[in-house]
Amino acid sequence: MANRKLEKAKEIIGKTVVIGLSYFEHSGEMIDSEGMYGKVLSVNTDCVKVELEGSHQGEVINLPRDLRAFKKAEPGTYTLTCSGEEVVDPDYTTAWHITKPPEKKD
Repeated sequence: MANRKLEKAKEIIGKTVVIGLSYFEHSGEMIDSEGMYGKVLSVNTDCVKVELEGSHQGEVINLPRDLRAFKKAEPGTYTLTCSGEEVVDPDYTTAWHITKPPEKKD
């Protein structure tokens, strides 16, 4: 199993990934969402580092190192809903839900 994870980690480096991020309140209410894409720079024990392209050109994002979340993309054109940018034939897609922690009570 460790070998399979290592193989997938090596496989995604240098590949184009379309990223979807959805943000939620602790209650479950959706706050916002955004899409972006870029090339995977590296995979280490903590994260998957992606150099972003398009409207996020020059930015680097660190995603959790859960390689199960990286799915092979079907061929075609992917349109990012927030920006309207089009990504043709990316290698992978990944989607993440980010939930705010509960508010602290005094």
